[in-house]
Amino acid sequence: MESRYKLLVINLLVLLLSFYTEGLLAQKTSSFQPEIVLGHVVPNFQNYPRSGLLYGVGLAWHTSNTQKNLWQRQWPNGETGFYIGYWNMGNDSIFGSELTAYPYVQFPVLKRRKAPLFIRVGLGLAHFSRHYSKPDNVRNTAIGSGFTWAFESSLRWSRPISDHLKIALAGKFLHGSNGHTQLPNFGLNSAALSIGLQYFPNGVPIRPKHHPITRFKSRFIQIRAGTGLQEFGGTDGPVGGPKYGVNFLALYYNFQFNQRNRLKLGFTLRKYNSYATYIANHSLDKKYTPYSVSFILGHEFLLGHTGLDVDGLLHLYKPFYRIYWDQFNPESHVLFLLHRWLGARIGLNLYALAPATHPKTNVFLGVHINTNNGEADFSSISVGLEHKFDNH
Repeated sequence: MESRYKLLVINLLVLLLSFYTEGLLAQKTSSFQPEIVLGHVVPNFQNYPRSGLLYGVGLAWHTSNTQKNLWQRQWPNGETGFYIGYWNMGNDSIFGSELTAYPYVQFPVLKRRKAPLFIRVGLGLAHFSRHYSKPDNVRNTAIGSGFTWAFESSLRWSRPISDHLKIALAGKFLHGSNGHTQLPNFGLNSAALSIGLQYFPNGVPIRPKHHPITRFKSRFIQIRAGTGLQEFGGTDGPVGGPKYGVNFLALYYNFQFNQRNRLKLGFTLRKYNSYATYIANHSLDKKYTPYSVSFILGHEFLLGHTGLDVDGLLHLYKPFYRIYWDQFNPESHVLFLLHRWLGARIGLNLYALAPATHPKTNVFLGVHINTNNGEADFSSISVGLEHKFDNH
């Protein structure tokens, strides 16, 4: 299976994981919001191709539970939903158009029942009609494959204008990246504004009052194992090289202090098959191994069966990275140190049992993008098991 189709499978799993939340499974009130999107591609490297106005349309299907869902009673104006968008990137010959689809979650900036400002975060799939290819599109080093991850973060304002309508304005940051699974992959960033009308067939709902968070202390261990996919090379290439797996095992100590927040400490062991192949082919000294060991400090935001997972990593042991950096990124020593020591992973976990119900033992499936100092390293899928020490 070609790498772009492997990436598609991973991103479809992202959609399923995100969509499977209590906000979508429980009793809900639906609305539909068509919008017009205008913006511009934001350059992120020198000699970036010129582009004009980004323009297109989007449609969001909103769901908001007014009764049974615990997290939405704690965030009375919170919403989950699904978004589909299509826009021209402002340069047909290089960037073409983007078709994107992703589930999202939306939180009010303030907890007041009539708060007009919201933060939205979405993660899913994008398809670009034009991406890097030889010989006709070698300038598009931002997007190396047709299918990529899609990410949105936005600040939104809405206000009722009738019993069934709200007007909605938003400022958006949009990002597309294939997670280093196919090079080149500088990523495509866009800034955009949108204006739309949110239609509620059953009338604009009256949100429930805010319910205070129940605070408690719960401690448990979590073990996670999985595999990732990457193309060996720097951000800009070499292009067309083989794809390699990254196998990993992680162990966490988790501390959950309310229904929707967890902190975790742990360690992860990774084996980069690309490193192993390079070491074998070049008969390197035994001190260069394909393994890395990293310390993890992370936070997970829980919504029903789904967790929004963000980890910061400190790479304690990664001896081959010096060889990798000298070959593909012969830049400043400061940048090397940042990439060598600092990493992150962001993604979603789907739990068999909602963590807020305090199960003693639980299993989960996760999809993540992994980075070194913000630069994509590999995309991954994992399975995990957790077990609590207490009776909460």
